[in-house]
Amino acid sequence: MPRPRPKVIHTAVRRLRNGIANASLGLAVPLFILLAVVPSASLRAEGFLNPAAIVLGETATFRVDIAPSTFPDAAIHWTADPESRVSFPVGSSGRTITVRGDAPGDVLLRVEIDGYAGEHPVANARVVPLATVKADAWIIRDGDNWARTEAQVINLFDEANDILSQVGVRISLDSVNSTNRPDWFNLTNPPGVLQTANQIVSVTNGTGGLVYYFVNDIRGYRGLRSGSDILMERDGTGRTVAHEACHCFGLSDVYAWDDDSPLALSPSMPISRSRMPMDWGSDSASGFYRSDLTQSNVVERLLMIGRSKDGAVDIPRGDVWGVWYHWTNTPPSGGRVKSWRESLAPVGFFEHADPTPFLK
Repeated sequence: MPRPRPKVIHTAVRRLRNGIANASLGLAVPLFILLAVVPSASLRAEGFLNPAAIVLGETATFRVDIAPSTFPDAAIHWTADPESRVSFPVGSSGRTITVRGDAPGDVLLRVEIDGYAGEHPVANARVVPLATVKADAWIIRDGDNWARTEAQVINLFDEANDILSQVGVRISLDSVNSTNRPDWFNLTNPPGVLQTANQIVSVTNGTGGLVYYFVNDIRGYRGLRSGSDILMERDGTGRTVAHEACHCFGLSDVYAWDDDSPLALSPSMPISRSRMPMDWGSDSASGFYRSDLTQSNVVERLLMIGRSKDGAVDIPRGDVWGVWYHWTNTPPSGGRVKSWRESLAPVGFFEHADPTPFLK
């Protein structure tokens, strides 16, 4: 019986949980191929597929989807360039492989498919030492009313570490403390929110790491940050913990659109290599992407999207095209204004993030 001819459905730089199964054809057709989501409970032990980083001395999982499903795994081969940076401890053939980080540096994983003469799917990764970031937490109380329990805080950091694992970062929660301050429990008076926030973050200083303060309510915010001090309210999630940490590391917010911005991505703007140059999934400009994937779809999946969006947790290797802002000083008054732009936004972890000042 002749071997079925393969068709590459995609190569995932990130792997989505919400794929579409076409039962009539027997093909697994993912919705997107750039991004990742927090693993479900059943997948947590496996972690992210196709992460941006492989921790030195540890393993990561990479996958490519190829149709038809009857095409043999033995005809799918993975190679690494340079070979010295990674190894394949359980073999280098198949749709899903395990990759071990052996030496620091960038590595290009290429998929070669027997009988397929087209361009090769690729996945870019970087082998990095594990970066362990120091953090402390303070829970604000109003008598017996706690903004969070200690167990809830610990769980939030576990969720954040699931997200940050894709770039080789782990937050070590050194302490969970509490203070009884009814006047800080609810920050709902708009003119006083930032002033009160500054009072709260003065509880501790000079810890050398990140400090999280958990209050009950911050009007209009899930989180606020001042330097390495972070305020979070009751609706903040593990995603918020990770998002604010990445701000401390140097990443910016990005948007497809925002009510405050005069700019917005065109809903029909297609993805392209120039709009995510370090995260493109092939050797050529065409890529292995669904034709209906837009740049807005990509931005809406990023951890650094500036609007609260559960499930948006992808951290790209490099910058991604979107709408973003930076603060501009306005002398002589000394005030600041948001200057909006549409360009490659500084959200690429390996271009702009530096957790070094917060390491244990």
